[in-house]
Amino acid sequence: MRHSAPRRTYLGLVSVLLAAAAGSSSCFADIFGSSAEGPATAEETFDIGIELAAEIRVRLFGKNGNVTVTAAPGSDSLTVRGVVRVTAENDEEAQRGLMDVWVDVDQFTSEIIVQTAQPSTRDPRNFVIDYEITVPPFMLVTILNVAGDIEVSGLGSELFIENGNGKITLNDTFGPARAQTRNGAIAARLELPFGGQLRLSTGNGEIDLAIPAETSADLLATAGNGTVSSSNLFFSNLFQTDNVISGRLAEGLGFISVASGNGDVTLVGY
Repeated sequence: MRHSAPRRTYLGLVSVLLAAAAGSSSCFADIFGSSAEGPATAEETFDIGIELAAEIRVRLFGKNGNVTVTAAPGSDSLTVRGVVRVTAENDEEAQRGLMDVWVDVDQFTSEIIVQTAQPSTRDPRNFVIDYEITVPPFMLVTILNVAGDIEVSGLGSELFIENGNGKITLNDTFGPARAQTRNGAIAARLELPFGGQLRLSTGNGEIDLAIPAETSADLLATAGNGTVSSSNLFFSNLFQTDNVISGRLAEGLGFISVASGNGDVTLVGY
């Protein structure tokens, strides 16, 4: 099943087109700008809801904007809310830009794909879509984003994040995870399941990782141009230099890899 808004249709109409599947929708437009002769921004919200018949994966392909994913205990539906903003040289161009960008939702048997659809990067207008997504706690989540901060909270299942430019924050997640950004910091507080794997990496930025002190995993943390430090974590087979920590936590039943190309790495047990 595929849900999408036609090209040159206001993005807010996505929720109307999906009303039967979503059960609820809302949209409004707020156009504002400094003047007809100066930069102006057009703004519109969207709200899409989909009932889930089975545990499946959601994949988000974002381009320019922040992404927030929150697990809702007891929920059996996926909700995609957010706002689209178009900035152009005047009010008329900004408003027209709302007809050229939308959220495309494709629903398949095993996954739901949510993606930003917009003109090429050579378009002089600036397009931004910020997403706020609510999912069941154990839904599989993949986020691929070009630019913007990403925050995930309360998720208890497999998580994969790849960000081009922006900070990644994981709040109280408790499943296996892989998160990487080319340029941006990573801050994570999480629990790793027995036998699970965690991989955090950034090309340029600090990494702060907080895990339970009793975590069981082999751990390798490196900083190409920075320092690596740890507190309240107890290693066996410890190897440590200014920019490397390697060792075993408890029985070593899982694996943790933390790597920063340019930035400090801080490990804390709680």
